[in-house]
Amino acid sequence: MIYRNLDGDYGTDYLLTPPGRSHIERIAGWDGDFSGTGLTWVELIRIADSPLSGS
Repeated sequence: MIYRNLDGDYGTDYLLTPPGRSHIERIAGWDGDFSGTGLTWVELIRIADSPLSGS
């Protein structure tokens, strides 16, 4: 999650880095209006049930 509070550029970005990948995917954002796909319950449960090992 990234909070932006610059003059003329404020909002919140919700980012996800898929396991085994190096790129970041923007799944949602809030710039006065909500945008993005977010996560399904199945995706959210899978992420919660699979914490990173070795951290």
